[in-house]
Amino acid sequence: MLRIIFAVVVFAFALPSLGFCDDGAAMPSDEEIAAQASATIKACLDVVDAKVEEENVARQKDGAAEPAKPDAVKGVEKTTPEAFLAAAAKNKPRYASENCIGIVADDCLANGDEGTLGMMQCYGTESQAWDARLNASYREQTSASLKKPEEQALAKHLRKMQTAWIAWRDATCEVVYSGGIPLYGEDAKVDGVYCDMVLTARQALSLEGKMILSFDTPSGG
Repeated sequence: MLRIIFAVVVFAFALPSLGFCDDGAAMPSDEEIAAQASATIKACLDVVDAKVEEENVARQKDGAAEPAKPDAVKGVEKTTPEAFLAAAAKNKPRYASENCIGIVADDCLANGDEGTLGMMQCYGTESQAWDARLNASYREQTSASLKKPEEQALAKHLRKMQTAWIAWRDATCEVVYSGGIPLYGEDAKVDGVYCDMVLTARQALSLEGKMILSFDTPSGG
């Protein structure tokens, strides 16, 4: 139903090389590539969940309170941009699911062709993996089997939101970057796929409840 949609901070931990572009090995099938990409993303998100749980347990054990959000403490000390940004930085999570965005593409780029086509393939591979997660979450939350009125109402709004989001994604990534605007040149093709990957990943994490949209603080914490 949904089409395949900045690599941000890449989560650094030991994982076997994906080897998508390894000239010395037999080329894996599309199904194997997709499965390995999905497994890599899942492994990264599992580590984030485990680390967050560890910190929560440690915090409860020590009796430490949750850190205040940047806008929770009003005062003169936050009137300057420097002070406000410093306060916001303190409340950013050490482990965040969005830090897993780019883990597949980064490994692919490190082990393969750095040309335009190679970059597009690497970003596209990760984009497909996030798209699969997005589709799975969307189908679950809009299933026809939902019976409760509140579930049906939520599903209705989710369909509306998702339809609008797809149009916004297309306008952002395809029209602005990949639509042939001369100003951007050849790199626009790479930027378009890169944009597609990041926005798909963020939407997938949002639907899974792993990346909460916040209107209270710029830190996302």
